[in-house]
Amino acid sequence: MNFVKCVWSPFIAVAACAVCFDVMGDGVDEVIPSFYQEPGLSRNREHLNQQSDERIDPFTGKLQWHFVDIFVPGNGGLDLKVQRSYSSMNELLDDASPIGIGWTMHFGRVMRKATTNMCALGVGPTSNPVLELADGSRHVLYDSLDGTYAVSTGLWRADCNNASPGGLIIHSPDGTRYEMTTQGPMIGSNPSKWQQSWYTTRIVDRNGNTMDFTYVMLSGATSMGVQSVATSDGRSLTFNYSGDHLSSIAGPGGTWSYGHTLLTGVSPNYYFLTSATRPDGQAWSYQYNTSANGPGMAPAGGYSMKKVTYPTGAQVNYTYGFATFAQNPNIPISTVITNKQSDDGAWTYAYTPATEPIPPGGMSWTISDGASIPNLDRTRIEGPEGHYVYFHFGYNSVTSGEVYLIGALAGKVAATAVEGQAFASAIEAYSWGRFVISGQTNLRPGGTMAFDTETATPYIVGKNISRGTGLHTTVYSNFDDYKNPQTITETGSASRTRAVTYFTDASKWILHQKKDETLSTTGAITRSFDANGNMTSENRYGVSTDYAYSGGDVTSKTDARGNSVSYGNHKRGIPQSESHPQGVSISRTVSDAGNVLTESDGTGATTGYTYDGLNRVTGITHATGNPVSVTWGANTRTVTRGGYSEEVTYDSFGRQTQARHTDSTTGTVVTQNYRNDVLGRRTFTSYPNSSVGTGMAFDVIGTLLVVRHEYDPNSGSHSTGRSFNYNGNGVVTMSNETGVTYTYTYRYYDDPDERHLLSIAAPLAAASITMERNGVGQLTSATQDGKTRTYGYNGQYFLTTMTDPEVGTTTFGRDGVGNMTTRQVGASPTTTYTYDGRNRVTAIAYPGGTPSVAKTYFKDDKVATIDNGIALRSYTYDGNKNLKTETLAVSGQAPFAVQYDYNGNDALNLMTYGSGKTISYSPDGFGRATRAAPYVTAVTHHPNGQMASMTYANGVTTTVGLNGRQWPDAIAIAGAANMFNTSYTYDGLGNVLGISDSVDPTYNRHLEYDEIDRLVVADGAWAGGTTGAFTYDGRGNIKSQLLGSQVLNYNYDAASNRLASISGTKSYAFTYDVYGNVTGNGTKSFGYNDASNLRCVDCGTPGETTYDYDGASMRVRTTKNGVSTYFVYGSGGNLLWERVPGVSLKEYIYLDGKQVAVREKTGS
Repeated sequence: MNFVKCVWSPFIAVAACAVCFDVMGDGVDEVIPSFYQEPGLSRNREHLNQQSDERIDPFTGKLQWHFVDIFVPGNGGLDLKVQRSYSSMNELLDDASPIGIGWTMHFGRVMRKATTNMCALGVGPTSNPVLELADGSRHVLYDSLDGTYAVSTGLWRADCNNASPGGLIIHSPDGTRYEMTTQGPMIGSNPSKWQQSWYTTRIVDRNGNTMDFTYVMLSGATSMGVQSVATSDGRSLTFNYSGDHLSSIAGPGGTWSYGHTLLTGVSPNYYFLTSATRPDGQAWSYQYNTSANGPGMAPAGGYSMKKVTYPTGAQVNYTYGFATFAQNPNIPISTVITNKQSDDGAWTYAYTPATEPIPPGGMSWTISDGASIPNLDRTRIEGPEGHYVYFHFGYNSVTSGEVYLIGALAGKVAATAVEGQAFASAIEAYSWGRFVISGQTNLRPGGTMAFDTETATPYIVGKNISRGTGLHTTVYSNFDDYKNPQTITETGSASRTRAVTYFTDASKWILHQKKDETLSTTGAITRSFDANGNMTSENRYGVSTDYAYSGGDVTSKTDARGNSVSYGNHKRGIPQSESHPQGVSISRTVSDAGNVLTESDGTGATTGYTYDGLNRVTGITHATGNPVSVTWGANTRTVTRGGYSEEVTYDSFGRQTQARHTDSTTGTVVTQNYRNDVLGRRTFTSYPNSSVGTGMAFDVIGTLLVVRHEYDPNSGSHSTGRSFNYNGNGVVTMSNETGVTYTYTYRYYDDPDERHLLSIAAPLAAASITMERNGVGQLTSATQDGKTRTYGYNGQYFLTTMTDPEVGTTTFGRDGVGNMTTRQVGASPTTTYTYDGRNRVTAIAYPGGTPSVAKTYFKDDKVATIDNGIALRSYTYDGNKNLKTETLAVSGQAPFAVQYDYNGNDALNLMTYGSGKTISYSPDGFGRATRAAPYVTAVTHHPNGQMASMTYANGVTTTVGLNGRQWPDAIAIAGAANMFNTSYTYDGLGNVLGISDSVDPTYNRHLEYDEIDRLVVADGAWAGGTTGAFTYDGRGNIKSQLLGSQVLNYNYDAASNRLASISGTKSYAFTYDVYGNVTGNGTKSFGYNDASNLRCVDCGTPGETTYDYDGASMRVRTTKNGVSTYFVYGSGGNLLWERVPGVSLKEYIYLDGKQVAVREKTGS
């Protein structure tokens, strides 16, 4: 029978078409899937997954699981990936699989009726070959329009292998070639309906890297399994079998083993996969419904998975039902997921097929939460996080000419209920075009009375996303020959157009690789490619980067300044050697599994790593200090280094629920607990060693709705919090912890998650801010209370100007990669910056008499020296990059050095000053100082790391208490007497409301704030009274201050926004230099250099004081009345040392970054 003629005839009788359907078979031995029985992942619709590897297709109702058991990266990006995929059954047994019923594990195969030559073109569509990919998805291969090859709706191409032994050569749209030339067994139980099969013998990527496969025919020649894989770069895998089923796979990281149970009473042998055991001994386990009565015959779910148990203990149970998606009796009833129960909760799935076709002239509809559109299939999923409604084009939606649309997503709704408030979170609608790929009739098993006289595939032409009242629209147009959109219009509160070109190569079958992009609001990105499709250059808005390759691996990268990095000796796609500018070399060793074993930086410091069979880190050896060990349990990960350990506990789904930190030397334990919702989002983080903490609530699409403090997840109680209301149209209202509301307005386009802040409406109107931005989202102006700051950018979007009322326009010069090369503030002279090949600043040339700065670096980019001719700062580091010494040499003075020593966990243990004085910190297992001896003899900490107590050598002790929000609420200092004792209260934002002094209540203070948290009342013991008050303008400038009898009024220049004068109890008048530095206050004069460092006070007078600085702008010398005082600041900015030659020496002692003591010595 000529099936093509039958479906082409417009006058065909119903009875004749029924014969055509009968020829197509009952689905038992059919490899061409019906629309509602498609396994694998579809590119035209979404899949819902609450668990990471699970997918449930809301169109077909099929359950899918996708695992990657073994992954070995490869050179050129040809990664070796063993994928194990499952798709639920339709009450019928498919061909026997060596991995188990419903499972696939191979690298691609093609199938076709045994009576039809695999290479034949021009036969009926029900005899076309079918491509099955590694994820189990099946794709019919249709005759191309020119009749020279076959092509799928996803544009996978098939050519005949004319050489022996035959088969097909398949090309994916990214240019990868699959040589399916190993003939497999006949598929099917009825010899008259047998299907031939051909498996992948070799995979060749577009750079020539290869992957070769051998196979073993299993017992009875009913199935075939992969026996070995070998790649051109030396990777290999071995697959082992026990009888008819896979028993293990040996890979470079370890062995996966598989357990099976024989399904009795059927022939040939069918097995259920019951376990997949990882190299660490933990296993996935599976249970199934072990019998079936046939399609539509209860109970549903025959042969399908009913339970999954995670290695971490989670269990998921599935319930099935039947759905009749079409009124045509030739269409089999489908088995669908109707209920899912897990440790997290339950989900239900309800399917409502379309009942009416879309009218011939088309129609429009509105997607909404409650919509019931008779022309579309509707699936509703209810779960603990909310619900989803999907609308698809179904069997009953289409008439002849529209069959290509079946399964395409028309729209979806995601809605949620949080705190009892039900609202739609997101609504999406899609529009599709028709791309004809074949002149063959589009007809599938179980086809409807409608058919397409040519085969087409849908491609997206439009998408609308609605959140609240905001609409986000994307329109795709101007498509090329492969339906790549060359014009994309993106519209929201603003609109932009994206013009795109593509690098396509029909000979290599590279079809969708993006080449150039021009955005109407920004500019152009251009790219060049070599013959294999590797990007050799990219110019992003004028910034160019060039690349070279070998076998697909990057061998060099050259930036816009001409600096190059070369990469070599690739193993598993990872360069084991790198050569950088300035003589920097980096080397690595890589394991056969593709893990970095060692890495040595430019200084030769080496870090080593070990891994387990799942490629998880088990050990780290640093260049110096204690090694790190990592042990993994089924639900735990323990990291140990020296006396410190962290044990992380995971729930049964592998989500973190606790982190327990232990100092084994003291027995101190700090624990934080966590909770997560069903989608894995963090909803609670406890304060350390507390049952309460921070709670968060989200809607179903992940939008943050509520933040709560001192939240108890068991009772729901909390002290304060903030909430967010998403009003649509880019408007978000935030109500903070004190009940004050701010409104944020954003610019947006087609993507609701890409938004740019344009305004903040504050509770005080004068403080509100409006902003403007350029096309890439960079801020171009900000206006508050009548004053505007503007920002300018060059064509590469590097900041080149910044205009402020206070100083005018600051101009920046930029090199090719954006490094600042010059800086000029207003009418000031220009400062110049020089960079080396690693884009590190090596010189700063200031104008005038300001000393220039020279910097040198070690080969790990750590600063080695900073020299400005006045002072030389030198640094050394240990192998773990901890600062070991810093030395300051000031002209005319002996160098001053500080030495730092660390314990095995890189915590500061000793600090030795230039005088030889040593401070001992004796860090605990958490790296916190327990003393600063000999001055501070004991320090304790709260679980959150803040200091709890500090005891000096003289017995004076400071204690700090915390409130429920972990803020200090009491500070007491006591020795022989109670010297200081205050308590503090706060509002919900952390503003201090009250200070109570129990030693002397006279010093109690009462504080109040305005709506935007500025201090407006400060009542206390002030000179001449107890009242304190402050006022401000909209920009936050203080306008007046009243403290007791002291009154100050602040006056600002209307044009420059600079403080012009202060009047009241005291009077000042201010002048400024070109950089905005204060040069006079009416009483004193101040002078600065071009680095804006203060150089003199009372400049040029007999009472002048002068100041000198090092190249880091830290003060090194002060001179007054001919007497110089020398200073040494540490790299962290703390003053460490102060000396007046022949008079005095002071050394400043710090603890947790705060000064706790001064050691003073008189004389020389």
